[in-house]
Amino acid sequence: MEGAERAQMLMVHGYAIYRSTMGKTYACGFGLYQKEDEGPEWRALTMRSFNYDDEIKRGWEPPKPITLTVTTQH
Repeated sequence: MEGAERAQMLMVHGYAIYRSTMGKTYACGFGLYQKEDEGPEWRALTMRSFNYDDEIKRGWEPPKPITLTVTTQH
């Protein structure tokens, strides 16, 4: 993700598509991040852009990802 390297973070974002037992198709989004200075634990991103479970219908698109902006003070 743009800006993650400057924030010294690793980020993973994706979604899985599956079909329910009722024959409906869904997309389940996920996002994980790891801060380099906080150890090896991965944490979940909870914003709607990453964390969703939507029924896929004609015209469906995954939510637009957020833009990560990093600022520093000198």
